Amino acid sequence: MRDYDYMLECSKLPNDYFYATGERAVDRHVIGQLVGDIDALGETRCSDPVELWQDEIAPIGGTRNSSVKKTRAKAFWERLSIAAIGGFLLVGPMWLMMLHGDLYTRLITTTVCVAFLGALSSWLLDKSDQVLMATAAYAAVLVVFVGLTDGSG
Repeated sequence: MRDYDYMLECSKLPNDYFYATGERAVDRHVIGQLVGDIDALGETRCSDPVELWQDEIAPIGGTRNSSVKKTRAKAFWERLSIAAIGGFLLVGPMWLMMLHGDLYTRLITTTVCVAFLGALSSWLLDKSDQVLMATAAYAAVLVVFVGLTDGSG
């Protein structure tokens, strides 16, 4: 009974603590449809907004079209960054090995780059066999390049 009396007292205040409302227009619309704008005494109620209310009714989470566009854009930028990293990891060591042609430079460059790609792929990939395959393929490419260069550059 005490809670009911407290709620009745609060309903007479300018800002009713128990008045359900929303800041977004879609929230107010849903609450109005489900609860209605009539209180227990049969009076229509209005409360002052705590913050500025949004007047447009937009779907929660956006439209399907905007979600698809965001997903495609995000996937494009991920693929572009992976292509840039992959290109750098292939072209960078080749430039270094051609500019400094001694055997130790080529072997150290290959070792460091393969270790870096292994660490990067273990962070990005989910399964250990994928990490092993990516690292082994990359190491094979660099080892072939080390074997083909004669060190006279």
